[in-house]
Amino acid sequence: AATTTDANGRYVFDDLPAGTYKIAFTTLPAGYEPTGLGGVGSTSANDSNADVTGATAPFVLTVGGADMRPTTPGDGTTTAMQINPTIDAGIYRYTVDLVVTKTAAGSVVAGQISTWRIVVSNNGTDPEIGTITVVDTLPTELSFVEASGTGWTCSAAGQVVTCTTDMDLAPNSSLPNLIVSATVAAGTAGEVVNGATVSSPRLDVVSPNNVSRAKAPVVKAATLPSTGSDILRVVGLAAVLVAFGFVITRASRRRRRFAPEM
Repeated sequence: AATTTDANGRYVFDDLPAGTYKIAFTTLPAGYEPTGLGGVGSTSANDSNADVTGATAPFVLTVGGADMRPTTPGDGTTTAMQINPTIDAGIYRYTVDLVVTKTAAGSVVAGQISTWRIVVSNNGTDPEIGTITVVDTLPTELSFVEASGTGWTCSAAGQVVTCTTDMDLAPNSSLPNLIVSATVAAGTAGEVVNGATVSSPRLDVVSPNNVSRAKAPVVKAATLPSTGSDILRVVGLAAVLVAFGFVITRASRRRRRFAPEM
């Protein structure tokens, strides 16, 4: 059987036979999650019977059983004579605000590997305990090399780099840096725009800061000056010196050969 709660969150399953039952609370309002079972000191009247999945443990309905009472007109029943009004579920709207910030870590040089830093923070008042996903779609000027970070698992499919982590992210804190390396195409000029997005299972109360785009000017790769003429000049000078030394040697030998005897 299925039913829907009213505007006050109340529900009723009417005319059930005695037996063992279990209730699953589903289709919660957007952003809300089950709080889990009641804590220490809670009672059947003020606790939450549903666990974090929204399901209760099996319970027994029987005339005169625990927490059973006679029905009243406000209960919404039509035929049931007794009701257990204590089976309920606590729900809570978590306030999570994930922020992604992407920057170029160092110069972006045409024909060389560039490094990009991605930082994920939580500006909300509640922790993010679900899987956090970062997607970095590289522009055509960049070719993926690698991506890594403490606690992160990364993969790439073409230009799309996806990294996930199951680390909890407390309010007003950041995850370890995520580093993406990519080769800049030779001949690239102007600037490179590289963006990233962040998401998680919980409703994010501020969505514009889930996207970050980093712009970096492209630096032309340095080139060494041509040394060909200098080499020829050195070789030519060496040849002249060798020739000059040869002439001096020949002249010296001739002087010794024709020197008069004393």
